[in-house]
Amino acid sequence: MDGEENNQNNNAQNATGQNNNASQPNNNANTNTNNSGIDYDKIQAIVDGRNAKTEDSILKSYFQQQGLSEEEMKTAIVDFKNNKAQKEKEANQNSLNLQNENATLKAQVLKMQIENVANQCALEIGVDAKTIPYLIKMADLSTAVDEKGAVSKDAVTTALTKVLEDLPQLKSQNTQNKGFTKIGAENNGSQPNTNDVLKNIFGV
Repeated sequence: MDGEENNQNNNAQNATGQNNNASQPNNNANTNTNNSGIDYDKIQAIVDGRNAKTEDSILKSYFQQQGLSEEEMKTAIVDFKNNKAQKEKEANQNSLNLQNENATLKAQVLKMQIENVANQCALEIGVDAKTIPYLIKMADLSTAVDEKGAVSKDAVTTALTKVLEDLPQLKSQNTQNKGFTKIGAENNGSQPNTNDVLKNIFGV
């Protein structure tokens, strides 16, 4: 009889342990569910509110030590907060100005890099040095920079060549006349010279 009772007690304890183990995942699941429902914005609002109260307490204590009356303290606290807000606004504006200045500087540096590459490319394809600045102005160099932020020489050359297809007069006259020497006056039926083309385009 005693042996049977011991076996029954052991079986009951084992069953209880299994039930406890089975319920454990549910408890963890509940914990995870509760954590996912935390309102962090509300917590931040509470912290901000406590910080504001702490700041007010510090200010009141300080102004009391300075011998200010209740009305004077209220005015001083308002002035302090307005001054603080103004400084924060100025700091934010200065940061924004600095970012804009950096962006402008980067754009200027990039523009110089593109123009340097364009000058080199123009000389390589036989453009008169005097007309290169006008050629660069007319060329669409919006795709001159690749995905890595580097200036693509091939893209610049393609843009310059596109302009020269429409205005071949911009090419070097020495290259066009190479092999013979011009004698006599201009023929009225000849193509206008480079200077005339530039005057018509830019009004110079």
